[in-house]
Amino acid sequence: MLIEYFGHATFKITSSNGINILVDPYIVNNKACSKDIKDVNDIDLLLITHGAFDHFEDAFEIIMKNRPTVISDFAIKEYLIQKGVPEDDIISAVWGFNIDFKGIRIRVVQSNHVNSVKYDGGYITGIPLGFIVYDESDKSIYIPGDTSISPHIKLLGELYEPDVCLMHIGSAPGFYSELTPYEAALATKWLKSKVVIPMHYQPEEEKELALFSKNMKKLAPNIKIEKLLPGETLNY
Repeated sequence: MLIEYFGHATFKITSSNGINILVDPYIVNNKACSKDIKDVNDIDLLLITHGAFDHFEDAFEIIMKNRPTVISDFAIKEYLIQKGVPEDDIISAVWGFNIDFKGIRIRVVQSNHVNSVKYDGGYITGIPLGFIVYDESDKSIYIPGDTSISPHIKLLGELYEPDVCLMHIGSAPGFYSELTPYEAALATKWLKSKVVIPMHYQPEEEKELALFSKNMKKLAPNIKIEKLLPGETLNY
């Protein structure tokens, strides 16, 4: 499983058999992003956790260019249909779903956050999602979707123990953070992952990463921290 970090919360995951999965596309206005949107090609599956600009802003262009299968909640699905995306291209999911896609298994899990999309003078609202993705070799990666600290994370660790977890340790520019560095380290400990990739922080702000790393050494020193800069990859 090849994990490429585009920046902020955007990742491309390439499975053992070459299925390309894009997570939460925020590219054009993301100063930390390593990619130009015209170079994002051959996407087979698009996972959208929620409709915030820093997770969803470039989804429509990616979809119209690549025509991937999209997995998100009913609000995102309704918004995309209204924008002209074919309904058959979108799978509407809720917590608890198990979805199979060409040998990839996606477990849809809880995320304690908010999900709304501006449309036609109002909002379309739904539920935020998290995902545990299993590739064909049964390696797994947890995608939290900006969740706040909650006992459900501990339960996910007890049930699934994802091999790799993505963990948000900071905030989007101009916003507050959903997890403190201590809470992010505690959540990582609960998940019982082998590897954690810190994300959702500004690269020039090393304070969050330093605090997260310090708390990880105290709470879960056996879990390896893989710091990826935008454009870097981890072959797990």
